[in-house]
Amino acid sequence: IEREINRLEWKLQTRVMNVDREKEIVKRIEELKEKLSDAKEVVDIMKKIDFNKLKLKRISIKISKFSEKSQEYHNNFVSFINEIRKNENEIEKINKRRVEKEKELEKLKAELRETEKELNEILSRLGEKTIEERIKEEQELKKQALAIYEDFKKGKKLTTEDLYLLQRFNLV
Repeated sequence: IEREINRLEWKLQTRVMNVDREKEIVKRIEELKEKLSDAKEVVDIMKKIDFNKLKLKRISIKISKFSEKSQEYHNNFVSFINEIRKNENEIEKINKRRVEKEKELEKLKAELRETEKELNEILSRLGEKTIEERIKEEQELKKQALAIYEDFKKGKKLTTEDLYLLQRFNLV
């Protein structure tokens, strides 16, 4: 269209023509200039479309990458959820076993208390000390041993009985 406009303008400037013919050429040049203007607008629109297509392609590639990452995170998340559920099931089994063992322990403790009562009764009949008395006595001896040990650290002389007591509680 630009070449045609240039050709007609050149013809108009270089040739001698009648007025009607000149008006015709001027009118034709104006029509072509309008077409050229419209064509330039179309070309500009096409350039914008091409530019936006490129932007869209880049964005699409980014979205695709994000989608892949998102899928990877989702797969990891699902894997973690499955692992958590598996662990929860194991914890539930362990808790059930713990409850069962606690019940067994309570039964054993009750049996032990009964046995201690019977043993204490037998010991009291025989004139022996009860288990509680023996435990208290053992605690008293340990306190004495610790006191003797403190004296020993300060340089105080010890008797043979003191040494036996310290040995009994592994203090020397």
